[in-house]
Amino acid sequence: MRVLSISLLLFVAMGPGCTPEHCLPRPSEDETPPVLRLEVSFTDAATGRRVTHTLAGSDPARTFRAVASTPVEVTYVASDPEGLRRVQLGVTYQTVAAAGAVRRSPVLEPVSASCPRAELSGTWSAAPPGDYRSLALGAVAENWVGLRAATPTYVVELTPE
Repeated sequence: MRVLSISLLLFVAMGPGCTPEHCLPRPSEDETPPVLRLEVSFTDAATGRRVTHTLAGSDPARTFRAVASTPVEVTYVASDPEGLRRVQLGVTYQTVAAAGAVRRSPVLEPVSASCPRAELSGTWSAAPPGDYRSLALGAVAENWVGLRAATPTYVVELTPE
């Protein structure tokens, strides 16, 4: 009975998705923010080839041109040797409607951990966007003691073939 109680207590304390081999010790301090990167894949409008750009949080804002009839795929990854709490991707679509440009920003759920993790990541993709004209992408990460890092905004302009 004692072993069962300890096992149940460990499960409740760590939460789902965190096992002892994935958890780091809870830090009492951490002076450095997380490291953050985005990998953006799309069909390049100039070459017609599928490309992947890896962008670090310290890179300047950039604009890319992609073929509108193909998907845009994003992988966002945060790391921190002291432990992460969450990482979240932000996306804004710009579309054209009869009255002009319309912007939509869906709220994407963060990837979060119930214990400090060295790395957290997520993926997102936009199917061929139809009436979208551009996608603005950015990510934010928070480590276990609350320091944050954010990428600049990366814009993917969608052009007809």
